[in-house]
Amino acid sequence: QPSADFPEEHRAPAHGRPVKGDTVEVNFADLTLNQILDILHFYAEKRVEMAQGRRVTTAMKSDFYYAYLQLALVCDWYEKPDMARKFARKAYSYRPDRRGELKSFGLRFGKKKENQ
Repeated sequence: QPSADFPEEHRAPAHGRPVKGDTVEVNFADLTLNQILDILHFYAEKRVEMAQGRRVTTAMKSDFYYAYLQLALVCDWYEKPDMARKFARKAYSYRPDRRGELKSFGLRFGKKKENQ
């Protein structure tokens, strides 16, 4: 299900060939950036969702951290600073001890200042 972070009007329809049932095989090159980000975001949220009701270990927090770090880095690379900040902040929330690593990538994850 598409996330609210990527409104439908920003997505191009994916074209592919039917594989079986409702599944469609899509070439990676046919996806828009927002579709790729939506997929990555879906699976990052799915990891967190699957852990609900369980004791969350440091390894699980690291998995969440890296899923959101990946999103932040892709957003940063493609000059989507607000989204990069949002996902870096989310990564930080799972592993605040990795603050230095986030900073080493040049990611900002604090409150956005008006003049930034």
